[in-house]
Amino acid sequence: MDERRRLLQQTPVPVSPNPASPGIGAREWKSKLGKGTILLTVVFERLVFYSLTGNMVLYFNLGPYNWTAYNALLASYFFTGISFLTSFAGGFLGDTVLGRYKTLMLSFFVYCVGYIFLPVLSYNDYKHTQENTTNSRHDKTESLSPVCWPLLQHNGNAPSKDSMPGPFKEPCSLTAYLVLFVIAVGTGIFRANMPPFGGDQAQTRGDGHTTFFNWYYWSVNIGSLFALSVITWVQQRHSFFLGYLTAAVCLGVAFLLFLTGSCSYINRPRARTVLQNVCSVVKEAIHRRRHRNPESSLRAHSDSTIESSMSEQTDSIEINPSNTPECCLDYAKFQYGGSFNNSQVEDVKKLGKIICVFLTLVPYWMVYFQMQTTFLLQGLHMKLSLNSATNCNKSICHSNVTLHEAVGQPHEHSTPIVAAWFSLFDVVFVILLIPLVDRVLYPYLARRGRPITMVTRISIGMVFACLAVLLAGVVENQRLKHIYLCDHDGQQFCTNFTIQQKIGNENFDAANMTVFWQIPQYALIGVSEVFTCVAGIDFAYQMAPRSMKGIIMGIFHLFTGIGSFLGIGVMYSFQDVWFYGNDYGNINCRSCDATTGHVTAQCHLDYYYFFLCGIQLLGLLIFICVAKKLQLMTDLHRGASKVNGPAPNGTPGGVDNMSGYSSMNSASGSPSRSSYGRKSEIPVSIQRQRSSENNS
Repeated sequence: MDERRRLLQQTPVPVSPNPASPGIGAREWKSKLGKGTILLTVVFERLVFYSLTGNMVLYFNLGPYNWTAYNALLASYFFTGISFLTSFAGGFLGDTVLGRYKTLMLSFFVYCVGYIFLPVLSYNDYKHTQENTTNSRHDKTESLSPVCWPLLQHNGNAPSKDSMPGPFKEPCSLTAYLVLFVIAVGTGIFRANMPPFGGDQAQTRGDGHTTFFNWYYWSVNIGSLFALSVITWVQQRHSFFLGYLTAAVCLGVAFLLFLTGSCSYINRPRARTVLQNVCSVVKEAIHRRRHRNPESSLRAHSDSTIESSMSEQTDSIEINPSNTPECCLDYAKFQYGGSFNNSQVEDVKKLGKIICVFLTLVPYWMVYFQMQTTFLLQGLHMKLSLNSATNCNKSICHSNVTLHEAVGQPHEHSTPIVAAWFSLFDVVFVILLIPLVDRVLYPYLARRGRPITMVTRISIGMVFACLAVLLAGVVENQRLKHIYLCDHDGQQFCTNFTIQQKIGNENFDAANMTVFWQIPQYALIGVSEVFTCVAGIDFAYQMAPRSMKGIIMGIFHLFTGIGSFLGIGVMYSFQDVWFYGNDYGNINCRSCDATTGHVTAQCHLDYYYFFLCGIQLLGLLIFICVAKKLQLMTDLHRGASKVNGPAPNGTPGGVDNMSGYSSMNSASGSPSRSSYGRKSEIPVSIQRQRSSENNS
């Protein structure tokens, strides 16, 4: 779920230019230039992003790095998590510190500094590929880039092919993680600021805002489709150097395109964000709770009687007969002697409810990120050729060492399929299903008096996510059975049967089982996006107060990144349990006792999928309990009855599709000092009443 969906509908800022003004044509031309350059920039930037994430696991698992497959997965989790965490910080930076234009310039600088190292890191391997057409998976650290050598010597010798080193003990790991961190910061800041910056350009005309974000949505998809279809093919069939070099050039083109429209951009001024106001409410509530006294409470109770008559200012304050706040945050309300009206404090309470819901979505993100990590790894060890497999490899395992006995040679004229292409099934299902459910299914059920609620939609998506990893586990279990063909009557012998397939410049041992069996699990993940991702954002938009929609989007990204980092923890905790370092983390691995011939340990990615299925099922149950406990449907019904801005239409989705922390600030506007007032913004009549009491 990166960004492959339209951004939420936002309320345009009406501007009424003079039709007779001779500058109207020039202004419209500048507006079109600004929006056009932004859309083209997005196309190239998304191409650059997916060129890295699409094949990252394969890149580090191949030579010359030869990282274990599981450490390559951890690198992918790390990159994704950092990119989403920095989206939150990037939105704050753009809204309050530098402004969006300067922040975007900073993001491009950081982005380019990090990305330029990718071709450098892979250039020596490119030369090695030109000199040697066929390589085996042996230690080849001599072909590492020179920038890796100092840190490689610091880490010690390169790990053995049958060891399970730590993630920072792999060849060139420190350099690689540093480069990934810099790129993740750049793309995170970009993701947070580009959508709202584009929205600023589209707010000069009545309906141009929605039209712009429809085009933004298609621009994201064009970039991702080109990267996942073309660039990943170049990386897998030719070299990662050429693929990363192409992507780096595209990043430079994106930067130049963005600069081209600088003269036509509309730059909104920085504003005080809701985050600061939320902190003020919490700080004052805690302070007043610690220093409460009966006299101040009595005076606050008297003041609240006057304030309650100002319903339009204080949103129908209800006096508590016992004058005891029901919640700690209530101490910040006017009626308890605080400086904030009821609606402002209730907004902070709603924020707490939404955070609780986002916490229950963390297991879903753990499942979702399997699409570009373990799903890809599983596909690399399945038959990628369209031809029938007649050439096999027989491997006999003894004492944690795998000995290969060739039974035929790889087919020289096979047509390999790029494993990363299967991520496109997720994109396709999202694009096809969103209009179907939004324009057909939901209206049909609503007309029959059976509308699907937000809670139900999120729950349905979680069920599909459970089914996706459950099916992935079944596929993995069958894949292993194709490799362990020598097992009979429950007796396991130390012999594996695989087919050899060449990926890039390396030979992979794969099961004689077509990779097309992966299509259903990718499709189910796409279906889960249609319900959980889109409904989750729709839920947050409806639940969030008008002044807090920006921070809610930022927190959404924050918990998405947390889900990615938890994936690292889960993967690392099962090392030497279900995952072993044999043959660079080959997921086919089995260790055997040379004397007895019995299997002593074997890799079980299928057990990992079943574990994730259980985690997601537990998350579903917790979500249902939280929704019932917090009465989310009641709050959603109340929110729908208020004028809280139009709810977003269901739109094709993914994590990247969210506009980031600051995207919604352009919808509701950043709260001004007067809209989230302190004591100086208390209604005039209340100030006069308090002044007269003090004088008396």
